[in-house]
Amino acid sequence: MIHLTGRPVAGWGTTVSYVGVGEPNMEGPSLTAACTTAFAMVFTLLAVLALVIRLVTLVFPVRAPRTDPAVVAAIAAAVATQQPGARVVEIAEAP
Repeated sequence: MIHLTGRPVAGWGTTVSYVGVGEPNMEGPSLTAACTTAFAMVFTLLAVLALVIRLVTLVFPVRAPRTDPAVVAAIAAAVATQQPGARVVEIAEAP
């Protein structure tokens, strides 16, 4: 550690001490501080991305799936084969 003593302050008759002037900090950040900062940054980034995804889904809502006409024809043909004269009224996906 470098300890420098300055000149007396004008009119006060005291000296000013400078501790650590010109000395490089060799310790660096602690592991706990680095991990906490990284966790906070990742949490913030994920929160921002969640907000962006939420806004995109509000602007562009999911469309209801359409039934393919080929699927409707195949189901109607299968029903007509099993039950002659039957008619398909509604097609719904089983839960």
